[in-house]
Amino acid sequence: MGLLDELQRLNTTEKGTQFIDPKGQPFAPFPVQEGHASPTSEFEIFRGDLARILYEWARDLSNVDFQVGTTIQEVIFNNNNNDNVKVRLSDGKVHEYDLLVAADGQWSKWNIYHALKSRVICLRPDPDGTIRAAFICMPLNSAQNAAWLAASSSKHDRQTQVELRRTQFGDSGWEAQRILASMGNGPDFISTTSNRTRCSDGLKTA
Repeated sequence: MGLLDELQRLNTTEKGTQFIDPKGQPFAPFPVQEGHASPTSEFEIFRGDLARILYEWARDLSNVDFQVGTTIQEVIFNNNNNDNVKVRLSDGKVHEYDLLVAADGQWSKWNIYHALKSRVICLRPDPDGTIRAAFICMPLNSAQNAAWLAASSSKHDRQTQVELRRTQFGDSGWEAQRILASMGNGPDFISTTSNRTRCSDGLKTA
């Protein structure tokens, strides 16, 4: 496809993943190891950059169809035919494909700090030479859950979202205070929620 050079150019430059203690000392490093399993790939790239690369390469191909704003609502399996898969889209249409790829994931070294109360702080580099921070929290009670849902629904109220993180992570230790202090000044800020889905059954094969 001739895309390797562009993928390497936009590599995040991550050298691995490591867990650190409240004093910033690593205790569980997982460096990139070519040919071996690792939390960090030798081709780390942000989803937006990868999507742009693939789109620009494929947009003029006659046999490629882009469907924007459409999601998969149902995967239809046929136990008598393992050669293809059908999907029902959000517009109600059903399409059949040879291969379905699930790529819905949610992202120097990637430092991960696990604080008490189900909180995680992550730092990772990007190809622009800056550091991106992520604050991740799993609510432990209904009041905390309601606060996070309310803040996330206020998509245009950045101050509310920032203040919630300062309240929830202010006592978590490590570099939390320094990162929280700069959060309000960063040019980019994204707040979102993730949900856990429990499947009652999986794909059964003979």
